[in-house]
Amino acid sequence: MIEDTDVFTVKEKRYINEFILGNNFPFYWEPSQTIDPPDQKGFFLHTLIQRDTLTIVSREAVFFINIAQRFIEKHKLPCKKFFRAALNLTYPTPGHSVPHKDHSFPHFQIIMYLNNTTASTVLLKKGKKFKEFMPKQFKIICFPGHYKHYQNYPKTGRRVVGVFTFK
Repeated sequence: MIEDTDVFTVKEKRYINEFILGNNFPFYWEPSQTIDPPDQKGFFLHTLIQRDTLTIVSREAVFFINIAQRFIEKHKLPCKKFFRAALNLTYPTPGHSVPHKDHSFPHFQIIMYLNNTTASTVLLKKGKKFKEFMPKQFKIICFPGHYKHYQNYPKTGRRVVGVFTFK
């Protein structure tokens, strides 16, 4: 498990605050946050790397890939391929998301907190809470993908994160 608050550059922070978190950045409605099992809790998504085709589908992908690669190199993690990348926006909703794994095969998960929020990320081991990551703007966390995880929804405002999976 890795937590790092010193990866984003000043220029990247400014761009995220002014553009990504601004009023003109496109997020698109998705009716379910998880695939297996589907949770029926909708959220807003901006896909960077499409899960099924592994293709870059956003002009913002390279910006976030560069940040992810800098984090991966800094922490000497293996990375041959990204399997998905997206910006997720959730909002106050009762409870938490469905515990899930992003893929059925071995992988790593990166979550980049892009804004300040109350919505933590929780890892489970044998069905019980094992680790909780408290969010902070521009903090990046990374954990092995074999852990089921879920997000607590924000109490107010929105939670905007970048999510990458890789191997």
